[in-house]
Amino acid sequence: MLSMHIADDGAMNLKASGRVTKEDINEFEPEFDRIAAKDGPVRMIIELEDFKGWDFEGFWRDLKFDARHQDDLERVAVLGDKSWEELGVKASDPFLKANMRFFDRDEREAAEKWVRQ
Repeated sequence: MLSMHIADDGAMNLKASGRVTKEDINEFEPEFDRIAAKDGPVRMIIELEDFKGWDFEGFWRDLKFDARHQDDLERVAVLGDKSWEELGVKASDPFLKANMRFFDRDEREAAEKWVRQ
């Protein structure tokens, strides 16, 4: 499941929980497109809370989203608390143009500061 909130300064806060599906990303993408078209490259904080990964179609859809939006992301801070989540961020980083960084959940303030630099 994905839920989104846009901060007053335009930064996008996205919470991913449970298992993310293709439908979750299909619902998220139009809003992302609207924000990127209006404000330019998006700065995003993704909070992983009880995140179980993606189902197969969700994973494939997420890869296509990432490829399609290479120029629409500026910085992505990922908040989580599992070592495999950090490994996933490090593995994804070379494939994205955006600056991407993992933060432990208790480092929210540092993540917010970094994403807004």
